[in-house]
Amino acid sequence: IAMLCCPSLLIGQVVFDNATSGGFQSSGTTLTFSHTVNDATNGVLIVGAYIRNSGTATVTGVTYNGVAMTLARERREAIFNVVYSSMWYLAAPATGANNVVVTFSTTPPTRSGAIAASFTGVDQTTPQDGGANNEATNQESTVTVTSATNDMVVDFTVIVNGNTGP
Repeated sequence: IAMLCCPSLLIGQVVFDNATSGGFQSSGTTLTFSHTVNDATNGVLIVGAYIRNSGTATVTGVTYNGVAMTLARERREAIFNVVYSSMWYLAAPATGANNVVVTFSTTPPTRSGAIAASFTGVDQTTPQDGGANNEATNQESTVTVTSATNDMVVDFTVIVNGNTGP
């Protein structure tokens, strides 16, 4: 099962800044990890979070340096109901190493995780425009995202391989 969650970022010259894996966890209602934003010039931070064997669990909020992030997209996989994923963003994030805190509605039944990526050159008024998601039961999951000149599409993919994946 693959799930894709893809918002598009808006402005002229979007540039990758940094990425961090928040790792995995299988207990507790929060996942905390450090992410470093090196350059916040028209910056945006994006966090993708997932819950495996999600049941009814969801991500209820994400913060960076104590500042609440905005939910861009969320999806509960509908084929087998085994994955919930969400993508969050924060315009003008603080520079330096700061904590990302992902809060879950309940202790996830098995495993959860998150990643963070920061970018510069992003429209600060409308940093996220639209988006799309999809799921598939084979190895070729695709999604169509509407974008325009100077948009950048960011995707967060969760792949479950039987009972072993993420």
